[in-house]
Amino acid sequence: MKKMLAAMALTLLVACGGGDDEASPGSESDEAQEPTTISFRALDFGFDLEQDRYPAGPVELVMKNEGAQAHQAVLYLLNDGVDFEEFKSAVMKDQSVAPQLAKGQLNGIRQAAGPGEESSADVFDIEAGTYMFICWLPDQSLDTEKNHAELGMIEGFTIE
Repeated sequence: MKKMLAAMALTLLVACGGGDDEASPGSESDEAQEPTTISFRALDFGFDLEQDRYPAGPVELVMKNEGAQAHQAVLYLLNDGVDFEEFKSAVMKDQSVAPQLAKGQLNGIRQAAGPGEESSADVFDIEAGTYMFICWLPDQSLDTEKNHAELGMIEGFTIE
């Protein structure tokens, strides 16, 4: 009889998960991970990020335009073996090379934010890698027929 009760108790313990190291429904490990906010400023002609490294996972992008022109921040993931300086230099000379060096227009803030405006992107998951923000809008102040990327509005950061 004692062996039968012990076997029943063991069966119940295993079936109910008897260990304290397992997460129960509704515990912290079951809740959605809070997004990391990547806040940055758009200037004429550059981006100013609060930091250059962020964790992988859900992110929210928030851009404050402190420039005199409208700006956007299109997101690119650099291909393996391509570094920031190589990408920036190549794109400033010939924007058509961007698709050869990076997976482009993944997300970001595509809708232009006017001077003094703030714009954001919906929360999305981001994987590890080296990323670039690029503003492709045409320059409104110079008679050069260049876009903001050609004027240096490209900034990199790392997702770990």
